[in-house]
Amino acid sequence: MIKKLLASARRHSLISLVLVVGFTAVSVKAAQKVVDYQRASALRAVAQPGDIRMLSRTDCGYCTLAHAWMSKHAIPFEECMIDTDAACRAEHERLGTRLTPTVLVRGEVQRGFDAQRVTATLAGKPAH
Repeated sequence: MIKKLLASARRHSLISLVLVVGFTAVSVKAAQKVVDYQRASALRAVAQPGDIRMLSRTDCGYCTLAHAWMSKHAIPFEECMIDTDAACRAEHERLGTRLTPTVLVRGEVQRGFDAQRVTATLAGKPAH
């Protein structure tokens, strides 16, 4: 009898644990989507065509992610591929950076893409 009660308690504990972990995972994912939407809305509110220029490589995963994120959220930007465009490559070399993406925000060089940093620059605020 005690063995059956213990087995039942373990089963219920395991089910409860699975439910809590599942609920937590869904909650975290939902919170991430809200934050992503807020970041995109803030950037879209201050970005104008010509404000953001991204120097990328065709084989750069981070470049692909930045391009996809800005496209998905209708952020106006220009992209120049340093491995297929000589003028773009020369600009990248002139800037003295080896990283891609290199994001030019109204001419200010930012290494890597960070939506909050781009938004802060366009809004004239220091990035946190």
